[in-house]
Amino acid sequence: MPTVKIYDKKGKESGELKLPDAMYGNAETRSRDVEGETVDVQRNLVANLHQAVLAEQANERQGTHSTRTRGMVRGGGRKPFKQKKLGRARQGTIRAPHWKGGGVVFGPSPRSHEQKMNRRSRRLAIQSALGYKIASDMVVAIDGVNFERFKTKDALEFLKQYGGDGPRTLVILGEHNPFAVRSFRNLPDVELRTAPDFSARDIMVARRIIMDKSAFQIVEELWSK
Repeated sequence: MPTVKIYDKKGKESGELKLPDAMYGNAETRSRDVEGETVDVQRNLVANLHQAVLAEQANERQGTHSTRTRGMVRGGGRKPFKQKKLGRARQGTIRAPHWKGGGVVFGPSPRSHEQKMNRRSRRLAIQSALGYKIASDMVVAIDGVNFERFKTKDALEFLKQYGGDGPRTLVILGEHNPFAVRSFRNLPDVELRTAPDFSARDIMVARRIIMDKSAFQIVEELWSK
């Protein structure tokens, strides 16, 4: 059974939080509950996690890239020079793709890059990512988050208490706190999320995850079904 260390509001260790094997345990246990078999379990989980991260990155693309074909480029209506007696290759327009300022062949056009994943696969990817971080001792649980003013200094002190003052820190709260949002938003290497609104990519890029104890309960209640 995976466990996470719990720290109190003063930054001192106060116990351990036991987590369910079915969600954060080893790959075989979680896959047996979902798939009913344990053949190539680890490879399937890695492939699912990879697909989830790629889908999130693709869905963030605006898809507004565009180029002009030769029919869209202005000019080039007349023949640049006569067909014969010059010793040059025949040309019909200066807006052909091989001319400078001409149209683009097979260039990108506006389109949607959206990739869809079913809810079950997305949840399994997040559980796999979080389980890996827990096994790597990169996750700590805290007993409540108290921010009563907008102060970046308080956010820095908070991170130092729980070892999150390094690069790529993810803080997951159990409920929305506007004071915490404004306190953390000026820190470039810190991402603040509210459970369960976080993704597999948020977890994978983080080197330290500070998660409210209530956030674990919210995730378990929603995703254990």
